[in-house]
Amino acid sequence: MLADPWVFVQLLTQGLLCLPLGLALKQAWAVLRGWQPTTYTPEQLLLEQRGYFVSASLEIVLALEILLLFVFLLTINHHLVGTVKGAMCATGILNSNFFGYFILSIKAIFIFFFVFFIMLSFFDKQSPELPLTPFKYWLIFPIALLALLDWIVSISFFQAIRPDIITTCCSVNTLPVSEADTSAGANLWTGQTQVFWIIGWGVCFVILLFTDVWALYKPYRWSSKALLAGKLVLNFIYIGIGLYLLKTYFVHYIYGLVTHDCLFDLFWYKYGLIGYVLLLCYVVQFLALLFMLLLHNVRQKVASLSTKTWQIAFFLQLTSLAGSFAIPWVYWIAWGGQLGG
Repeated sequence: MLADPWVFVQLLTQGLLCLPLGLALKQAWAVLRGWQPTTYTPEQLLLEQRGYFVSASLEIVLALEILLLFVFLLTINHHLVGTVKGAMCATGILNSNFFGYFILSIKAIFIFFFVFFIMLSFFDKQSPELPLTPFKYWLIFPIALLALLDWIVSISFFQAIRPDIITTCCSVNTLPVSEADTSAGANLWTGQTQVFWIIGWGVCFVILLFTDVWALYKPYRWSSKALLAGKLVLNFIYIGIGLYLLKTYFVHYIYGLVTHDCLFDLFWYKYGLIGYVLLLCYVVQFLALLFMLLLHNVRQKVASLSTKTWQIAFFLQLTSLAGSFAIPWVYWIAWGGQLGG
């Protein structure tokens, strides 16, 4: 499978991106050893120039890594589906060997660390003193390690794929069921457990929405750090419940099939690529809250941060929260809350 053009280009690009990361790691270590923000020596000015180079390089690498993540999703959910026996979507490809979901987890953690660094770099560049430089450069070490691990595991994953060996896919969930089971699976109120998760998800949404509306009347510089941290944790719970309900309930209304509950099919063209929209909503609302929490923590060190920066993050968080909650219900309403029966 390594000779496949899609796979080869991805692995080659990942390997090449490790080179600027290695160079950035070397430069970051030099900055960390000699950083003296209270001095204005030629050596300190040279370190600051190196710092700008490192930040700019990593921003470009992050953009390419995000692009590679989408290419990876397209590869496992579209390109390789027709080449591996039994695979109908990305589930079959990921289940084809041990490295499947492991590589997906590594990529998610890798992107998170990268975005966290870019956020800190943005705050750092708002102040001439660069107060966050030592802290943010320590993040380059796990970023470089994750990049190398991502590349190695990606090679192992694609190499372990055997097209002639039948893999287990979500097709097991498309077996015919009785009319009673179909009706029960489509009705919101048939199971107490289903109702419990729906109510819990709704409560999380209402609390997040209420705190957002309350924040409209409260200047960002007076917002509570504990409140933002609590919202970040609650948002994580909200996303977890939302993904669970999406897989076990709402996908039935998106597919129009009560017997199919694969999340990866949401990224298919015939369903309007709605999976990418929902993924974007979940990612943006979490990262926007993280950005706001970091902004609250660094505002004393970086006094030049404006209210507009907070307002943009707040708007992105609010709209993505509303979108992640409303989109599944739109499909549910379109079917009148019933499938089959």
